[in-house]
Amino acid sequence: MLYVNNEEVKQGHPAYEKYQDWLKNEFTHLKDPIILKSTRPIRFNAAGVSGLGLPEPEKNKLVPYEAITYDEDHGSQHWRYCEAVPRKVKDAWKYKPVGERVKRTMVISKKKSPDKAYFFLTKSSIVEKGILVLEDKSAEARRAVEKDKDKNAVLFMINSDKSPISVESTGSEEMIRTLASAWSVPDAFGEKSVDEIRLELFTAVDIAQRNVANTKRGFTAFLSELQDMDRISIRANIQRAIDDKVISYDDANLSWIYTESNKPLATMTANFFNDPELGLYDYFFRQPEKRNLFFETLPSKYDTAPVEEEKNDEKFSATEIVRQRVEQGIPLDDLAWNVIVEASEELDIKVRGAGRTRDVVEADLVTAVK
Repeated sequence: MLYVNNEEVKQGHPAYEKYQDWLKNEFTHLKDPIILKSTRPIRFNAAGVSGLGLPEPEKNKLVPYEAITYDEDHGSQHWRYCEAVPRKVKDAWKYKPVGERVKRTMVISKKKSPDKAYFFLTKSSIVEKGILVLEDKSAEARRAVEKDKDKNAVLFMINSDKSPISVESTGSEEMIRTLASAWSVPDAFGEKSVDEIRLELFTAVDIAQRNVANTKRGFTAFLSELQDMDRISIRANIQRAIDDKVISYDDANLSWIYTESNKPLATMTANFFNDPELGLYDYFFRQPEKRNLFFETLPSKYDTAPVEEEKNDEKFSATEIVRQRVEQGIPLDDLAWNVIVEASEELDIKVRGAGRTRDVVEADLVTAVK
């Protein structure tokens, strides 16, 4: 069974359709059984009388059945694979087993455990970081071909004069410079030539691809983002505002501020302490009204057309979000900090000060909404 944020992934759950698509496509190409092999080097003892070193006995390593993932549509998510229905003990969900002890290989039956295969091949950081890798030569070859295909497509989009985003196709340098800003190329609207912009843009995408486990961006993301100019606009405007010193990051208070007035713009959650720019993007992407207020403060030279909220999305206040979680027995520990802060302010609960840790604030919130 698969669980996301303590909710089972079943028909009707937002993640269920993506899981089914994976089963119908990638899963069908995998051999049965699926074998994940360890990349740890085999250690040998010192050479004995025979002059031959012998391999040391393999040690069992606990491979966890849980993972924290992040994507732009859903933010941070706590995924779990389990083999028994979880139990709730003292307001906390208990999952069994917590993991599996593995020496050099993990064997997964396609017929018995498709959900386990999905968890490890799409969510687990153990596989994402290459600690365990799929022992399937044909699948590995397919992935290599797909990776090169996306890389070549990115090179075409950025460098070819026939590309739909080129100066020749669009009639101006606006698009290529906006994309560069969206990929954190500094001063993309400065005095750099288009060729310099092209080179720095591809370098930025290439670096993101090499560290895709952490950045969640790369060649595939670049191509998909071309279909969503709203996201590009948010990222580009953030970078331009940084370049023009309209906004800056206050390391001491872990928050973004308006540089000239020193007024606060957004406080970062723990998930984004190491990447505050991504945190600010996530903050604006999830809160269109605050994003549009920010856009209104930017110079007129920026592309600051308001982004409309999706009409089908029912909007809830921060307090209502917290109340729903409490009523459903869902912990608040993975809820974005800005939501916790907003709900606390709406309920006149003190957030900062001596002893006001997140746990204390969450406890006060739970009491207030019950």
